[in-house]
Amino acid sequence: MSGIGILVPDVLREVMFWLGEIPDKFAFSQVSRYWRDEALRNHLFWASFACSGTGNAMLHIECVFHTKRHAVADWMTAVLDALVPYVARIETLDVFFTPWMGVNSDALLNSGLVFPALHTLRLEGPYYGRPPSLLLTVPQLHTLHLRRIKPANCRALLTPSLEDIQLYDTGVPSIETLFDIFNRCPRAWRVVLQELVNTHYSDEEIGGFARRSPLAPALRELDLRFVEPDDLRRVLNAGFSDRGVVLQTVTGCTSRLNLEVLTGALLPGVGPIVVFNLDAYGVELRDESGRIRHLQCWEGSVFFEIKEIWKHLSIHYNLRNTVREIRVGIYWDKCVDIFELDPPQREDGITLAFEANWDWDDTFAGYGGTAMPVRILRIPGVVKVEFYEQSGSVVLNHILPIFGHIEPPAGRKVEVCVGKKELLTRDNEEDNLKEDEGYSAFQTALSTFGDCWVICDHCVH
Repeated sequence: MSGIGILVPDVLREVMFWLGEIPDKFAFSQVSRYWRDEALRNHLFWASFACSGTGNAMLHIECVFHTKRHAVADWMTAVLDALVPYVARIETLDVFFTPWMGVNSDALLNSGLVFPALHTLRLEGPYYGRPPSLLLTVPQLHTLHLRRIKPANCRALLTPSLEDIQLYDTGVPSIETLFDIFNRCPRAWRVVLQELVNTHYSDEEIGGFARRSPLAPALRELDLRFVEPDDLRRVLNAGFSDRGVVLQTVTGCTSRLNLEVLTGALLPGVGPIVVFNLDAYGVELRDESGRIRHLQCWEGSVFFEIKEIWKHLSIHYNLRNTVREIRVGIYWDKCVDIFELDPPQREDGITLAFEANWDWDDTFAGYGGTAMPVRILRIPGVVKVEFYEQSGSVVLNHILPIFGHIEPPAGRKVEVCVGKKELLTRDNEEDNLKEDEGYSAFQTALSTFGDCWVICDHCVH
């Protein structure tokens, strides 16, 4: 055995590949330290060994393969093949395919296997190249997320147990899929469908959809992404307008911006709009009952113009008189222009909201200028300035410049809320402030902009 350790790694990996049983692989790895090191670096060894060592426990599998172009892909196929004997115990299966993997997933995903315990299936195909095919049976599936995957029979995947359905570019006509979901998935509360081909549904197809049986009773969130704005309008009107159904959350996304079509499809049944939130690619509106409507455009060269949107919604939906919260982002100077000519009309009760850790020194020429606020924003009815942030901290140097560019109403205190987050002086962990010091320093800094700014009780206590 003295010369066995000089075998090249490729030969050892090939031997490992052809050893079908776990005991054989384990014995192989004991021949020498060099062989053991090679075995431990072999993905198939780990995949099959981990599965065989779980007893009867349920399996939650996530395969996210990171490999360089032209790398040998046999081991990736082998890893998926190693899961085949354990399909009865797989509860979660999450696989992401990169374009250059060259992996063959047919044994696991395209051979008609039954996954009796599978609750969550998330598959994402490559951005280019042939998308993976899918043929399996999932009687207890709760979550189905497919992106660039081609199911052989999409209807067979739509089981009555499904609750969360998201299908992006699956090659299945959206109106047919939506029809099947409404009829076959009574527990579905979220549905996302994206269709990247130009459909131009016929009147007969739309009429058939309108005459279907009642929609899934649990449905709360619907996200439809069509190429043609008019297809979106026709499907939504056929599906909901004549049934008196008003969903909690609806997103309409198209390839071309058409405000009249988008609002006409998404806003019927919605109450007075109280929240207005605009970014470069879409607008989010909320009514006083908490219903949410997203208007989006996926075309990268198309930007939502705040002037056009504000004017349209004010004329047709009385936005200027009902809005209570305005989220201001990269459109600062454009907001100044709009609100000087056509300001929100509420005399009190308006909240201005900002992303807390936005770096106002950045420039975004593509969005129409700099992010740094330059001009003074005047909204007479403002009573609160709020900063929202997903992380647990707020950087003072990021939010303080805003207060020098907002004109507060005369004779009124304006609350400032940072969501009771930890305060940092700069973007540096070493500059953390103790809780009692942080808000004291914040109030001191605010006082340099006048005595009207007051930290809200929620943050102080």
